[in-house]
Amino acid sequence: MLTILQNPLLQDYNIPGQLGTFVRSSADTLLHAQQMRTALEQKDRAAFLKYFDARSLRESPADFAAAMPMIEMWLRSDVLPRRNNGLAPPMGRAGLIPGEKGAVTLRWTWTPPRFSDVCVLGISASQPLETDQPWEIPLIHQEEITRAAWEKMGGFYTLTPPAEWGDKTVSVWAIIDIGTAKYATEPLVLGKLAPAKRSWLPWK
Repeated sequence: MLTILQNPLLQDYNIPGQLGTFVRSSADTLLHAQQMRTALEQKDRAAFLKYFDARSLRESPADFAAAMPMIEMWLRSDVLPRRNNGLAPPMGRAGLIPGEKGAVTLRWTWTPPRFSDVCVLGISASQPLETDQPWEIPLIHQEEITRAAWEKMGGFYTLTPPAEWGDKTVSVWAIIDIGTAKYATEPLVLGKLAPAKRSWLPWK
């Protein structure tokens, strides 16, 4: 398929609709798989990061089985840090915005699809460490959000926290699924929820 799509006669042909989206995504994944294999053969960490594609690892596990120890080592050292995978605060706005009736709006910049299409939102008593995985630390609340659901919601997420979550930290992790294992990126801290309001009445 990749050879066909790289034919010069097809370079300027735009396949319309969902078929076009599927073909372009598939071609991109195949190209990344090819380039990742070359990077692993040449032990080129920079090229591995440049062309890393979790979708390729999930779809062609046999092609990468022998190199899996190196893949996991480079994934931990080079892919999980936020500076390399694109998980970031939203452009030009706060990540946590208080709204009406106690609701808060949460926003962040997602990783490109080659890294992840799933994020975990977590509420914790303290700020997580860079190496903390959401399933390894005590979270008061956590939920999984897919890219498709995020886009359907309009590019943000609304949370209405109960009073007992006041002053707790809101963080998000991108989940990188390579088929044989799942990894969470370095967490992105969106901010702290507002402290619970105290009543002026002494018996409340």
